[in-house]
Amino acid sequence: FSTATKMNIKGGSNGYSEPLVRIEQTIGWNGNYALQVVGFSDFGGVRINGADTGNTIFTTGNNDMGFTTNAGAMKFAVNGAERMRITNAGNVSCTESIGCKGISTSGGALIGTYLGIANSSPQSMLHLGNCEVAGSAPVIVFGKKLASGTGYRNAFMGYTDEFFFVIGDYGNTNGTNTLTQQVAIQYSAPAISLLINSYGIVAMQYGYTGE
Repeated sequence: FSTATKMNIKGGSNGYSEPLVRIEQTIGWNGNYALQVVGFSDFGGVRINGADTGNTIFTTGNNDMGFTTNAGAMKFAVNGAERMRITNAGNVSCTESIGCKGISTSGGALIGTYLGIANSSPQSMLHLGNCEVAGSAPVIVFGKKLASGTGYRNAFMGYTDEFFFVIGDYGNTNGTNTLTQQVAIQYSAPAISLLINSYGIVAMQYGYTGE
């Protein structure tokens, strides 16, 4: 047993573009791997850049596969262009090389059959919250700022604790604001309580069948 390096290959390009080490298969082979790293206990890894101890590919005892970089981003390129990156803050960006937020995409996005964004194809349902989960209170906030930068405002859409579906003004800061409920519809309102027909005529209690 020795802690010393078993094989150390050193060299320089000297103007040539050939790799320092090449594994080339010239005949049929029963194995499935050009290079296999088998570790003792829970270690089996490859260090990509010896000068940077954070850049590694490894597996662990529970068969997880890990890709680790140091302080930079992890980038994935296909066909000569970057298609996805994970920043050192844990944010994910797809299709664009940008300093992304939680998840950033360019173009359409489709998650299962329940969330469609932008020009996703096929179209998909958007379902916010869950009526069987305590504390579920999803809302949609629409933020608008003029191109001139002089005017900005938020609009609010969601449920209140009294089960009124409300639409209203939501202040002018990017955070918690005071909601002004400008339109409110109680969950028990009858069908077609408000109707605007093709002539622009407004009818109240159109679908009400009581006295």
